Amino acid sequence: MRPIFSRMWNRNSLGPQVDWLRSWAGKSKAPMIESLKLIIPPPSLPVECEGDWEALEAILGFEAPSDYREFIASYGSCLLDELIAPLNPFSANKYWNLLERAKELCDALRQLQSESQAELPLAVYPAKDGLFPWGFTTNGDVLYWLQIGAPSEWTTVVNADRDSEFEIYRGGMGAFLAATFGRQHTSRVFPEEFPSSQPRARAIVF
Repeated sequence: MRPIFSRMWNRNSLGPQVDWLRSWAGKSKAPMIESLKLIIPPPSLPVECEGDWEALEAILGFEAPSDYREFIASYGSCLLDELIAPLNPFSANKYWNLLERAKELCDALRQLQSESQAELPLAVYPAKDGLFPWGFTTNGDVLYWLQIGAPSEWTTVVNADRDSEFEIYRGGMGAFLAATFGRQHTSRVFPEEFPSSQPRARAIVF
């Protein structure tokens, strides 16, 4: 799978790609968490793996993708190869908690739009077909779902820290992580030396 790169303020280049993704929704690959486990096994003692999904989804107003739920059940709160930190709705830490950080990160995108006096070419949750964060990196980059179609059809969007460029990957969270750690996909947002030769998932205990 090849990513799509665009300048976020360039509506002429990014707009048609988003329209194409709408037509492409439903053709994404199946969840890849089992494949991910073979490449980067879950922590031996995962933490914060369980919680009330129904209550969470009632607050969010949408159903969490099945691969995300499976990831949390298997990996809990963790740091992948010391870079990628998937948000966890059941984390006690506000910086790792999905609800806490999602509000902060969505507000930051809207603030960026306000300060730049330009219209974001991608909508932001809770807008229809909007961006909703599922993770971040220790470098300050943010990983989003682009919520076009059913949850199983959502794609992944990576935004570099303090950068106006978005990278769209044609697959959900599980597919993105499996392809990244399986070296089938290279994001130019991440460091050149990433992933490491022996990536691991480290449980984060607060």
